[in-house]
Amino acid sequence: MKLHPKKMMKWALFLGLGLFSLQTAYAQDATTDNNCTTWENYPKGRKAARQQHVIYRDRFNQQQYKEAYPIWEELFEYVKAPKEAETRHFEDGAVMAYYFAGQEADAEKKKEWFEKGNALYEQNAACNGEDALVRAYQAYYLYANQAPMMETIKAYERSLELGKEKAPAMIMTPLATLTVYAFRSNVEGIDAEYMRKLYASLEELAKKNPKDDYKKAWTEVDAQFEPIKDAIFGCAYYTKIWRPKFEANPRNQAQNTEILTVIGKKCGGEDEFYLEVRKAFEEVADSIAAANFDKILNSDTTTAYTKILMYRSKGAREESEELKNKAWEFYPAAIDEEGWVSNEVKADLAYRYADRLFRAGSFGSARSYCRKASKFRPNWGEPYLLVGIMYASSGGRCSAKGTGWDAQICVWPAIDEWAKAKSVDPSVAAKANKYIGQYSAFMPTKTDIFQRQLKEGASIKVPCWIQQTTTIRGR
Repeated sequence: MKLHPKKMMKWALFLGLGLFSLQTAYAQDATTDNNCTTWENYPKGRKAARQQHVIYRDRFNQQQYKEAYPIWEELFEYVKAPKEAETRHFEDGAVMAYYFAGQEADAEKKKEWFEKGNALYEQNAACNGEDALVRAYQAYYLYANQAPMMETIKAYERSLELGKEKAPAMIMTPLATLTVYAFRSNVEGIDAEYMRKLYASLEELAKKNPKDDYKKAWTEVDAQFEPIKDAIFGCAYYTKIWRPKFEANPRNQAQNTEILTVIGKKCGGEDEFYLEVRKAFEEVADSIAAANFDKILNSDTTTAYTKILMYRSKGAREESEELKNKAWEFYPAAIDEEGWVSNEVKADLAYRYADRLFRAGSFGSARSYCRKASKFRPNWGEPYLLVGIMYASSGGRCSAKGTGWDAQICVWPAIDEWAKAKSVDPSVAAKANKYIGQYSAFMPTKTDIFQRQLKEGASIKVPCWIQQTTTIRGR
């Protein structure tokens, strides 16, 4: 092998400094005819060009890239797209450039090598047209040599875009791996919407190509996405998964329990599909309970909520108030237990139980369950309205005669609760304003406040069972 003297000097500079100037053949416009030259363009003729090709390829195949590169470079200056192997010189040069980038410690030189490899793939596309598999290999070599993450992702995206329904299976797993990492690292542009679209595209690619390599890749992709599914997928996604299963077997209580757990978490207790499944669950539970009431009731695996449903149902069938009332015994456990019952359902249970306790005169316990209801459903105003009613009706509890200063100041924290109710839930604003207008007439007068050397707008703690700090107001 004999190299041109100028090329020998250039390669010597590369060995000494780690990287020679990029302003050689790569400075040419990728769209010019000169960029697609073949064997005949070599100064020493076609035969010599093919000999140089064999020599560098022999070293290349043995991964002796430092020995292969100067031979390739000297040949590539004249022969870029040889017949029978139009993409070979572009791709081989890029593979070596990416390899040198991966080995390079200097950041600037590393960047230049990656840019050189990228430029070769662009020149190849200009000469030979775009190809999804070629771009897939570009992405692979970028990935293998630890190129910047977004640069590698863009290369995989390009292959997917070019291949569409026939994109190579080899891009699926690494693209999922990189993008999931980028999403979890809050990389700009890789957000939940991007990940949903990518997941759908890769899923469709696997469906359109029912071959083993695509099936295997899809299994790996789905596993990569698993830890972030809760973050990127919303109600519609889980409804799409579970509705067909429910419609195929609506009386499967184990499945219905799982559906209620997932949909309750993702869609909420007011979701149409959730309510549909819940209705089916309760109907099946009722029918089973009717036939096996005692057995189910005494089972260690029967939840408190199921027992509530059983007593309600049996009480309604038999028109028995005693059975209906028996259900109340299980409310506290149902409110606190873990399981498929949604927060909305627990909020409803807590509010119902609070109302029952309030009517029984247990104001303190009733307030506690109202607070639980608000915790389960923060944007619901009814629990705050009920606590306000408890405070406003506490005059007889908090004063000897049920009137006077000690009774009147109970209105202040009541107004606080009603104001809170309408601030979190505009749907109860009319009711809250009605209470505020009605009970404001029972607040202490401005004269009463002055005589006690207090000031309107100051804070005060209301004693008795209420024990709440509020704002002094006069009428």
